[in-house]
Amino acid sequence: MFNKEKPIDILIYSSPKGGGDTYQKLLIKQGYNVWYTHNKYFFKMPGPVCQNAGIDLEDYINLQINYRKNNLKLKKLKILFSWREIIEQNISFFFQTYKKWHKPINFDFVDNVDSFDINNLYKYINYFNNYELNCTEDKNNFFELFPDLKLSTFIKKEGYFIFQTNDIDFYITRFRDIDKINSILSNLMEDNSFLNSKIIAHNTSSKKPYKKIYDLFLDKYYLPEYVYNHLSSECKFLKFLLNE
Repeated sequence: MFNKEKPIDILIYSSPKGGGDTYQKLLIKQGYNVWYTHNKYFFKMPGPVCQNAGIDLEDYINLQINYRKNNLKLKKLKILFSWREIIEQNISFFFQTYKKWHKPINFDFVDNVDSFDINNLYKYINYFNNYELNCTEDKNNFFELFPDLKLSTFIKKEGYFIFQTNDIDFYITRFRDIDKINSILSNLMEDNSFLNSKIIAHNTSSKKPYKKIYDLFLDKYYLPEYVYNHLSSECKFLKFLLNE
């Protein structure tokens, strides 16, 4: 339950299906105080799908900074930006809504990938590239909250990127590195207990009925140059996440 009067160790700022939930669960398991949100509107607004914090996210972060000025035992605030490369995120949503584009096909083939007609798979890939793939990057990410932050100022580490200020340590992690979450959090929190903690995975494709065809789709996926050129002109983080 949200309590603005309670100091937290780390604020997780993540797009949906970007790995934030997994980071939150593992941090809480190790005894850390965490708040996880998607954006400043999701944080403040009332409603069944929002967090109804009743305070602007900017003000909440300032509260957390002030707590530390009044209590020197509190460590510096950490903000973790867990980001999923936009193409991978789109593919995940594509399969999550498979029923709308898969109606003509008997879905039994997920249990018989070896006998599945690969030409049908390429049809799905072409359909995805031309009609479903788009830039849906959250415009209200923490770079909007902190406009002076620049990607070029982040220092690359093993599995994450870091930029430090007097009041906040900022981190960027990539969903593709989620399998390194134990070592990442061990370094971020300076706590070796994470190395022996079991990963708690939630809402993963491995639990879905389309698991086998999803893996095959990823294995055979290709991105036409004209699609990449369009996306890279729209998506702020695409080149950063693909090339680093």
